[in-house]
Amino acid sequence: MLGANESTCRRVGDPSGEDETDNFFGVSHFPCCITNFPQGWPKFAMHAILVEETANPPAAVVASLVPMAATLSTIGARLVTETQYPFSDKVVIKVQANASMQVKVRIPGWADRATVNGQLAQNGTFAVVQCPVGETTLSIDLKPEIRLEFGWGELGVPVSDAVKYSPSGGSVPSSKESDLDLNGGAELVGSRESGYQDLRSGASGQTTSATITHPLIGEGHYITSVNMSYRYTAGYNCLPDACESPPHFELVAADGITNVDLAILYTSPALDKFSYDHYTGYSPLQRVHVDGLRVPNSKLVVLKLKLINGKHNMQLQLDPVVGFDVSVQWSGEKGPDPPAPPSPWLQPPTDGLGVTRGALLFALHPTEHRKIVKSYDNLPVRARAVDYEIGTDETWNYGLLPARGFDFVSNSSVGWSPSFAFDDSGEHPFYIKATARQVKSWGYWHGSMITDVPPASPVLCSDDSCGDETIVKLVPFGSTNIRIGVFPWIHSDAQPVYL
Repeated sequence: MLGANESTCRRVGDPSGEDETDNFFGVSHFPCCITNFPQGWPKFAMHAILVEETANPPAAVVASLVPMAATLSTIGARLVTETQYPFSDKVVIKVQANASMQVKVRIPGWADRATVNGQLAQNGTFAVVQCPVGETTLSIDLKPEIRLEFGWGELGVPVSDAVKYSPSGGSVPSSKESDLDLNGGAELVGSRESGYQDLRSGASGQTTSATITHPLIGEGHYITSVNMSYRYTAGYNCLPDACESPPHFELVAADGITNVDLAILYTSPALDKFSYDHYTGYSPLQRVHVDGLRVPNSKLVVLKLKLINGKHNMQLQLDPVVGFDVSVQWSGEKGPDPPAPPSPWLQPPTDGLGVTRGALLFALHPTEHRKIVKSYDNLPVRARAVDYEIGTDETWNYGLLPARGFDFVSNSSVGWSPSFAFDDSGEHPFYIKATARQVKSWGYWHGSMITDVPPASPVLCSDDSCGDETIVKLVPFGSTNIRIGVFPWIHSDAQPVYL
């Protein structure tokens, strides 16, 4: 057995690090991947048709509706399936039987109008056809419809036990896992001390966060002071008085709906005196009291710990009784803004929309621009291997309007061929027309060129927050290199149906 970093066929001194028998550039340094990568299609083919010898009479089970020819010697039969599925809605199965037998055809769950030889077939089950000696033909019509699947994307973070205004202030629970919404790589891990958990801040160089899920309802009063306490250790060999670029954290007040930072309430000192790796104990309890604040609280406000790692990270110990012992105080006066109505969400669910027809997911495919960012012409094994950066100048941040409907267009693009159905040139067998508007608030993630999480749906468009209605073309997902496959959807009177 080869280990993860061994290979029997590597050429000594090959500067590319490629194996002589590689078929796919870029994974040769993981020989297990070279072994596993080509197994998918053979195993798929092996299980496309099965034999149920114990059935009476014996049965051929067509598990996947793919073009194939199979000789089933154990039951004396031959099956030929003629189809371009999933690029065609029809399948013909020809059976040549030497003895009486059955054919059981799996009807996909989405095919709720499918017929076999003109008879309605129950979706999600096997349609059974009795076949006498000789030739039998099965004609299957799947009759797929465009389906809208709502509910894709991130789950929402519900408001739980909000902390309401009181003249004497309020305590903000933070002792349990459900009290914290962790983001960016922050996690709860076991503590070095029995009975505790630690809030771990992720890897070196990361900024992560833990939002307390109990929002502050100030009824228009100002937040004037905040208290908390914590103990810590610093990781990645952060030694006392010898820790370059140590970690620290900020306690931040943020908008409870948008999560936009409103104010930094407290910034910790460098957390570099107590090492996790050279452990002698956690720091003594650090007590924090900040007053003189004036944070408006007419809208929901949440408190979050923004964990900022330098070359080292941190673990903040979570007391099982009081957590970080967080409390706030409000002013007696109210601000000028009227209190906002309550919301059930701290962070609403994405509730994105996917568009499918039959077995295929459809996606927006903006025009691709390719740029070679690295060439490997000097390597002897893969002379034409290059690394591409693929982007687009076209609008991609669309929200769909379900109430306007969707139209299936069966015309294929000029260069499409079923012999290479999913190439990388953008050819497609058919497409779906949809009505959309640009959602201008949906952009890139943290200044990158990576699309951000879609905004929560339904999107409420004002005059300037969305573009004009336009028709967009959605093509099969496999026909794309860059794509939008999950969309926000724009508010209308139509109610979504969750599948």
